[in-house]
Amino acid sequence: MKANVIASTILVMIAAVATAADRTPWTHLNFQNDPEDFRFAIIPDRSGGDFRGAFTNALKCVNLMRPEFVMTVGDIVQGVTTPDILRKQQEELKSFTSRVYAPFFYVVGNHDITRSRPAYPRHHEDSSKVWREFYGDNTYYSFTYKRCLFMAIDTMSGRDSRPNQCALTPEQLDWIKKTLADNADVRWTFIFMHQPSVWDSSYWKSLETNELANRKYTVFAGDWHEYVYAKRHGREYYTLSVAGGCSAGNAKDRSKLMGLEYGEFDHITWVTMQKDGPTVVNLKLDGIIPGNYLTQATTKSEVYHPVLDIPADPKVVEKMKVLKAKKDAALKANAKKARSAKK
Repeated sequence: MKANVIASTILVMIAAVATAADRTPWTHLNFQNDPEDFRFAIIPDRSGGDFRGAFTNALKCVNLMRPEFVMTVGDIVQGVTTPDILRKQQEELKSFTSRVYAPFFYVVGNHDITRSRPAYPRHHEDSSKVWREFYGDNTYYSFTYKRCLFMAIDTMSGRDSRPNQCALTPEQLDWIKKTLADNADVRWTFIFMHQPSVWDSSYWKSLETNELANRKYTVFAGDWHEYVYAKRHGREYYTLSVAGGCSAGNAKDRSKLMGLEYGEFDHITWVTMQKDGPTVVNLKLDGIIPGNYLTQATTKSEVYHPVLDIPADPKVVEKMKVLKAKKDAALKANAKKARSAKK
């Protein structure tokens, strides 16, 4: 009997300890810090006018958020012009992107390398030459990062002066197949291109049902200036909106976007890759605010109990003097009003 009492007491003590251990001011300690996880940003289209200061703001926001690298989906110069002007545009672009802390990957769009037209038979050749002057011979390329494959597709590769223009040449299609075959063991494939119209081509449909059929992958495109999400063969496809680009639907004023319900908004796309695949979110540029954007000197709120800078900011000190005087004057006025009411 005595032994049973002792055993029961020990069990109660163990239960009490276990219950106390469960009571913690946190939910769990399963930190999201797998060394295989990573995050990258995607900057969408800037073409059609470079409005609202959105593109340079996007680059500033990217620096605030510190992704491991930055991708694009093409058309981050205005293009469709003479080689001399295009060179100036590329020089300006590189002056912007050189300020980005993370590696920045360019993708060919139809404003970067233009298609040839009867009125401009050398447009493709001239813009291709300027691209190569700035970025070398690689208009399409790939790289791997943490066992994921990244492919940048050139959807302008066959839009030259040849009669039958095509988005993907047979040479690039062979490269895509070989790159996929050479990287068969990656855990995920990310594909970036400019023109989503390529998805309806016979070349792309063949890739979807053959080389891509048994592969985990995600596709990002631009061009339309309208955000659209789709699923093809169980895979996620994203057409991004803009970061400074013109409106696709507002014919009266191309500088003004039509809003979220039309898929027109300035944004960056943020991708988090984890064990079970990527999570994709879109961050509106006007919703990303630096931590130091508002100080006690610049806020319009009346802060009566300031936490002053050390050393004190003279503007804040002066502001607090004005606020104190205002408050004292109000107290005196109320006291005078109360005395008058008693009389």
